[in-house]
Amino acid sequence: MRPRLVGDLLATLNEPTHLRILNSVSRVPLSVPDLAAILELPEPIVSAAIETLQNLRIVRAFTVVPHVLYTLAPLAAHHERLACAALDAVRGDPAAQRDRAAARARSRARLDTRARPALMDAT
Repeated sequence: MRPRLVGDLLATLNEPTHLRILNSVSRVPLSVPDLAAILELPEPIVSAAIETLQNLRIVRAFTVVPHVLYTLAPLAAHHERLACAALDAVRGDPAAQRDRAAARARSRARLDTRARPALMDAT
């Protein structure tokens, strides 16, 4: 385990926006607009935070047309322990619980929006 990488991870987890994003995407995959709405932050700030998290390989992107969604990436064991410890620490926080609930609601709304037309076409 290289000290610089651990230090970068700890510094990243110490930043509230990064931690809120990780908390949200730990439950469901989300897009930048979803995260911006949940966190009540401008999209450029969320995009910059996502870029930082991607550079450290904490989150990964995948495309579900027309969205680019972000989720937690598989982490090396030592990074996973640190990330899990940080997420466990905020699990009981009411603000973090609201973020996770909003993440689930936005994810369900996106699924309903995509699934409903497909179901209508099938009938």
